[in-house]
Amino acid sequence: MRGRGDAETGRGETRRETDWETRRRGDGETGRDTPANDTGVTPDMQAPCEVPGERCQSRGAAGGRPPWVYGHKDTGPEIDGVQCTRCATPKDFCVSPCLRGSSDVGEPRNWPVDVAEKLLQEIRRQTGLGATIGIGSNKLVARMAMEQAKPGGVCFVWCGYEPAFLAKIPLSDMPGIGRRTAAMLRDYNLHTAGDVQRTDRELLIATFGERFGRFLHDCAWGRGEEHLELEYEQKSVSRDTSFEQDTTDMSYVKAMLYYLTERACRALRRMHRAAWTVSVKLRYSDFATVGKSCTLPEPSNQDNVVYKAAETLLDRLYARPISVRLIGVHLSGLVSDGQKQLRIWEPQQLRHDRLYEASDRIRDRFGFCALMKGPALELMGRMEQDAAGLKLRTSCLTK
Repeated sequence: MRGRGDAETGRGETRRETDWETRRRGDGETGRDTPANDTGVTPDMQAPCEVPGERCQSRGAAGGRPPWVYGHKDTGPEIDGVQCTRCATPKDFCVSPCLRGSSDVGEPRNWPVDVAEKLLQEIRRQTGLGATIGIGSNKLVARMAMEQAKPGGVCFVWCGYEPAFLAKIPLSDMPGIGRRTAAMLRDYNLHTAGDVQRTDRELLIATFGERFGRFLHDCAWGRGEEHLELEYEQKSVSRDTSFEQDTTDMSYVKAMLYYLTERACRALRRMHRAAWTVSVKLRYSDFATVGKSCTLPEPSNQDNVVYKAAETLLDRLYARPISVRLIGVHLSGLVSDGQKQLRIWEPQQLRHDRLYEASDRIRDRFGFCALMKGPALELMGRMEQDAAGLKLRTSCLTK
C-alpha cells in the first residue's frame, strides 16, 4: 500500500495503489463543491477586509483562522472581544483588539456569538474560571470548533460551511479516530478531512467496510448527531488533582486522597446517592498512569468507608520507587442512598449518617476548610485555602 517502495510491495500492490489513487481523484460529492485554497476558503468566500492584517485574523492572515469562524480570544480577566463588523463580509474572524471598546454587535444572524460571550462572562463572574465555547450545527462540528477556539475563545461555524471548516483538520483529531486508525488511514494517503472529502463515498465503503466507511465520510463532511440530552442521570463522581511538586511522601499522598474522597462523598450526599464501586488513579512522575477498582460490600457515601477502600487500593498501586504526580478517586455504580441497607443492630451506621449531615451543614455555612478531619489535617499547614476549600493545582476541583 501507500508508503512502501516498489521493491517491497511488488507489481500487484503497486497496481492496487494506482487504482486507489485514480479512483480518489473524484471530488467526493459528485463534484459539486468548489475547490478550496490552502486555508480551506473557496473563491466565493473571498472578499477584501478593511481591518489591518495584524488585527483581523481572516482569510489566512498571519496566525489567522478561516473566515467562517466568529469569536475572540480571551486575553485578560474580562471578556472584551466583539465580532468584527468592519469587514466587507459577515464571514470574517477578528480578535478582541480589533474592535475593543466598540458597542457594535454585528448582524442579528450572529446572535450565538453574543450569547456565548455573555455565558463566558457569567462563568468567570461566578467561578473565576475560564472556558471555551464551540458552536456548530451538530455535536461533531461544535466539538471541533471548541478545539479551534482554545484557549478561552468562541468559535461559531455557520451552517453550510462545515466541510470547508473541517478540510484542514487532521483525521487523528476527529472524534472516533484513534492513533492506530489514523496511522492506517495515512497508508491510504488520507491525512485530513479534506482528503476524505475528495474521496468517493463508495470507494471508502468498499475499502473500509460499510460501517466505518460511512462514519468516515460523514465525519469529514461535518455530519453528526444533533439531538441534545438536556437531562441526564449522573453515573459517577470523581475528584483528582496533580501535586505542585512530584512527591514520594506517601503520608502526603494519602492525606490528599482523603481530602478528595471527602469532596467526592459530599457530592454523593448532595445528590442523595451512594456508590458501589471505588477506583483510585495514580500517575507517576514519568507520566505512567495506573488504576485499580474494588466493589464495596454495600453502597456507601460515608467518607470513612470509601477512604478505607481507597487507601487499600493505593497501597496496592504504589509499587515503584519513584515520585507521584497525580492522585484521584472515582466513585461509580451509583444508586439512591435510600437503597442502603439499614442494620438495626448496628447503630454506628446511623451515628455516622448524622455526623456527616452535621459536618455538611457546617461546611455549607462556613466553608469546607472550617471542618477538617482525619489524614486531611496534614494538608492544613502545607496548602493555601479559601472558602471553597484547599487551593489545588487543578483549579476546577477547588469548588
